[in-house]
Amino acid sequence: MKLHIYGTVQGVGFRPTVYRIATSMGLKGYVHNRGNYVEIVIDRNVQGFIDRLMSEMPLLATIEKIEQLPGAVPDEFTEFRIVRSTEGEMSGVSAGIPMDTALCEDCVAELFDEGNRRHLFPFTNCTSCGARFTVTSDLPYDRKNTAMGTFKMCPDCFAEYEDPMDRRFHAQTTSCPTCGPNYTLFDNKGVKLDDRGWKPLKEFANLVDSGNIGVMKSWGGMHIASLFEKVWDLREWYRRREKPFALMARDLYSIEAIADLSDDERSMLIHPGRPIVLVKKKRLKPPWDEMMDGISPGLDTIGVFLPYTGLHYILFYFMESDFMIVTSANRRGEPMITSNDEVFGLNADYYLLHDREIVNRTDDTLLRTYHDNVFFLRKSRGFVPEAVKIGGKRSVFALGAEENLTMCVGKDGMGYLTQYIGNAEGFGVMDFGKNASKIMRRFQRIKEPEIIAVDMHPKYRTRRIGEKLAEKYGSALVEVQHHHAHAASLIIDSISPASWDGTFSFLTLDGTGYGPDGTAWGGEVLHASLRTSKWLSGLEQIPLIGGEKAILFPERIAFAMLDKESLELPMIGDDQANLLRNAAKGAPLSSGFGRFLDAISAYYTICVERTYNGEPAMKLEPYLAKGEPIYSFEIKKVGTPARISTSHILAQGAQIKANTFSEKADVIYSMVYATMEALLEDAYTTILDGNLDKRIGLSGGVSYNIPIVDMFTGITKSWGLRPILHNQVPNGDGGISLGQAAIALRAVRDYEGGA
Repeated sequence: MKLHIYGTVQGVGFRPTVYRIATSMGLKGYVHNRGNYVEIVIDRNVQGFIDRLMSEMPLLATIEKIEQLPGAVPDEFTEFRIVRSTEGEMSGVSAGIPMDTALCEDCVAELFDEGNRRHLFPFTNCTSCGARFTVTSDLPYDRKNTAMGTFKMCPDCFAEYEDPMDRRFHAQTTSCPTCGPNYTLFDNKGVKLDDRGWKPLKEFANLVDSGNIGVMKSWGGMHIASLFEKVWDLREWYRRREKPFALMARDLYSIEAIADLSDDERSMLIHPGRPIVLVKKKRLKPPWDEMMDGISPGLDTIGVFLPYTGLHYILFYFMESDFMIVTSANRRGEPMITSNDEVFGLNADYYLLHDREIVNRTDDTLLRTYHDNVFFLRKSRGFVPEAVKIGGKRSVFALGAEENLTMCVGKDGMGYLTQYIGNAEGFGVMDFGKNASKIMRRFQRIKEPEIIAVDMHPKYRTRRIGEKLAEKYGSALVEVQHHHAHAASLIIDSISPASWDGTFSFLTLDGTGYGPDGTAWGGEVLHASLRTSKWLSGLEQIPLIGGEKAILFPERIAFAMLDKESLELPMIGDDQANLLRNAAKGAPLSSGFGRFLDAISAYYTICVERTYNGEPAMKLEPYLAKGEPIYSFEIKKVGTPARISTSHILAQGAQIKANTFSEKADVIYSMVYATMEALLEDAYTTILDGNLDKRIGLSGGVSYNIPIVDMFTGITKSWGLRPILHNQVPNGDGGISLGQAAIALRAVRDYEGGA
């Protein structure tokens, strides 16, 4: 009998597991990779073998489909063997691509065993752990298709690779100090200081411990490393005034000393993907409180994560400090650096670089938990590529939005998001996006996608690229409205495929998304399916005075809102007010909930200048977390179609005396709560009047704000509705491309009259 097994079955120790099971059962036959699936031929006891395989699968393996086909064991196979991989025809279910995973406990133990030949060897890994996606250029997942292909295994490593009882049996990236990659320490002039085994790592650890700023090369890119206590020096050097840094900790106990952790947060911190997790800061004594504020100024959360490479474990082994600031090494607006030659332009004090190629640039994943849900702010290393069922049979390439960009490749009913790419205004970012999507298409053997999906915005770079590709390949081009894509991504994420033909209600809340009327949407109530989207209600459209300048200086938004209500903004003088009032007449309009939060933040001088994406709204969250809905607000609707007047809500809040943190918190919370309640009431009325499905979803960048999510779930449950939240697909624009792909597949099928 022949078995074809599809899923994540390469680079995760799957074939060695098959070998061990088959051998223990006394079966004859073979196993090998055939491009996007694994082929197994055995002589008997097929069901018993499948049962064993399903119960003894490697931790990181997933099976999507098993095909049973006729096939006899060739006469020359008198025992069970692993045979050489072949590319195969890459048909059927799409290929599962292995993700990077943190070092397993066995490999960590080897690092610090002085009698082990891999003692303090930073590239230690086995079939259960290590770099996978970041070093892989093609499938099947064999050494020749990875960055390890240029490193020939020494006899000792090859013996482990050939030994079925060794945990490195057929581990494609196995190596040791004799035959593996090596780190070299350089000074700020690029002069080599040391390259003797672990010695450069020890010296680098001591240099960072002494207050120097270093750059270290990891699996998927370069990182800047600095001492926790030197955060203000790092900000001045890196010209990063306010944007939060991530903090890598020695262990979980160290994190618990500075942050309040839930059980769900602990689980994600030790997840094999080792993401950065946003957690609540503890109240600490000086000078720790000042340093914590330096890590994430104005926020009540801090991004923390644990070591995941041998390098990280070894650095902490030599360091006295329990923390390092670890952040992506990149120039402003450009993607993380991967080239050894390019990195010296950062002008750091020291550089710790290895000689293995980074094939796929991959930023650290960033997430926060909400009870049982995981909200991915940035889904990348350790969590991509991941197969997500989207339906349809055609091949599709969706190019996403512009900010927090990801792209999606779909085939055989499965969608694969690329790693986080960045914000598309930078040339380097778009170049990175093209390469990332090209590799993903290569993995799926999609040369000419049948469908290309783009955002409706006429000026997006991603749209222009999509249009050119559609013309080049003769692909069907489908434009998808931004907030419909948000809704679709949530349907795919959190609603059972059996209900995908249904229509559901959504609050799609973010800063900006191009609406069908040519204005910037962002505070919308939709009734949507994977095919259609109907607008039900939304927030008032406010002029963005100066366009992008209003987003950078949100006091302009606050001014525009209060001016509508004949109120003054204290920080704006008469002359400036007249100029802004005139400029408002021709300004672009926005209904963004994020812009409303920005205006509140500016009005209370919490944040009057945005230095990074989402800053004003993010700095509002500590106030929302402490506030109570003690004030009532009159809800007024304006315009045609009628929209909820946020100007009227802000004006009412502005007339309530609020000087202390607590007073401001209560007013701010009450304003936002009243707005959420008004949006939900419009959705609720429509659901009741039409006897519609009582599930209602929340998507868009605003849905990362935990107090707002609490408002949403609390109100909906009290009204007998069922709230739907994200869990696997990013809430924000990082999930747009997946929603685009799902919508486009159905749009083309419906246009052609398919089933």
